[in-house]
Amino acid sequence: MAYASVLPTDQLTALILQSGLAKPQDLEVAKTFAANNQMSFEQAIVEKNILTDEVLGATMARALGI
Repeated sequence: MAYASVLPTDQLTALILQSGLAKPQDLEVAKTFAANNQMSFEQAIVEKNILTDEVLGATMARALGI
C-alpha cells in the first residue's frame, strides 16, 4: 500500500512520541529505512512493524481533526 505524507515527518514523529505509541529509536530506524528505500516515513513505520496501518491512520486522523 502506498502512503501519502499527510503530516510533516517532524510533526508525525512528535505526535507518535507524545502518544506513547513508539520509542524515539524506533522512529529513527523508520526514518533511515524510508530514506534508504525511497518510501514515505508513514510506509516505513508500517513496514518496520512499529505501528499497524490502522493505528497510524487513526493517529493521523486525530491530528487532523477527522
